[in-house]
Amino acid sequence: MQQLIGSILIVDDTTIVRKTLSFALKKAGHEVTEASNGSEALALLYNQEVDLIFLDIHMPVMDGFEVLQALKQDPHFSNIPVIVLSANEEIEYAVRCIELGAIDYINKPFNATLLNARVQSTLEKKRLRDKEIAHQKELEKLYIELKKMDKAKDDFVAMVAHELRNPIHGMMAAHEILSRLYSEEKSSGVFNSMYFALDNLQTLVEDLNDISQIESGSINLEFSKVSIPPLLDRVVSSLEHKIGIKNHQLTINMPESIRPIFGDRFRIGQIFTNLISNAIKYTPENGHIHIEIAPFQHDSEQIQVTIRDNGIGIDKSALKNIFDKYYRVHDDTLSAEGIGLGMFITKTLIQKHNGQVWIESQPKKGTAVHFTLHLAANDEWSISQNNDTFSPNLALN
Repeated sequence: MQQLIGSILIVDDTTIVRKTLSFALKKAGHEVTEASNGSEALALLYNQEVDLIFLDIHMPVMDGFEVLQALKQDPHFSNIPVIVLSANEEIEYAVRCIELGAIDYINKPFNATLLNARVQSTLEKKRLRDKEIAHQKELEKLYIELKKMDKAKDDFVAMVAHELRNPIHGMMAAHEILSRLYSEEKSSGVFNSMYFALDNLQTLVEDLNDISQIESGSINLEFSKVSIPPLLDRVVSSLEHKIGIKNHQLTINMPESIRPIFGDRFRIGQIFTNLISNAIKYTPENGHIHIEIAPFQHDSEQIQVTIRDNGIGIDKSALKNIFDKYYRVHDDTLSAEGIGLGMFITKTLIQKHNGQVWIESQPKKGTAVHFTLHLAANDEWSISQNNDTFSPNLALN
């Protein structure tokens, strides 16, 4: 094994011990510095780097115990290994020094062979420790750079989403006007294609904006008491065009009287919109989508929402990744659209409402997405109930 060479500091008030130890270490090729007490040793350490310290216990001005405590408290010196120089009758003091941070001790008078073995072992540990610290610092530096890059990415995504929002809204409005002006049967296919393309683009922009807020921690939820029937009515009305294009039948089943939930009105609407839109997207024409709202069987203070379709379904191997960010289900019968953020965002929003979400699905048979939401307190319902009237546009079962 290659002999390791280091810079070594000897701290001992006895001149003959210092000189003898210094001679043996220099003979082995080490660079040696001497100090006669602890205070002198600490002053030397501020001006030069050392790889190892040999430290006597009993010294004037500042003894070995005080030196070890000072080294431990100073981050510049805390990683320097210390071997205590101990007489046979000082073993108990040597043990105390090890408790204070020394890594080993060697008896006086010392054996040259044992001394060299201890020095080599200590220098090897120091070398490995220095590599570990350098590697850790490099990782910390890389982490800081990655955080900066991630922040720049989030800022860019947020800026792009913001800049695209208004033009897309303008195009959607233009599409609405044109589709009314040219409503002939021969044009309907073209306008439907335009509608879905614009809708996909708008969904992408909104998803990018949401993911930017989620990852930056800037997404804020304004909790209040929310009545489900009018909210669901508005969501379904906003999706009527999509449902009509694919000639889907949508049914809703919920209790006649249902307490409001406690959550963010806009984000809960977004959860319903995302999941119903997915059911529309992955269900072939003339399909059936059913929404059911019922008390959650495991907690009377929660409701369970189920959105079920008879669409293409999801393979079992894909279910475990369905809520992963950027994950897309690939199916031979459907072209891959979007960038795989919708389900991740939906799950995040449900979790921010302290709810749960899970999926059951079978290929070619359909999918059922279940999630829970917390009900508002009973005694607050009479105060919080608004004047919205539930008048669904589609069939209720």
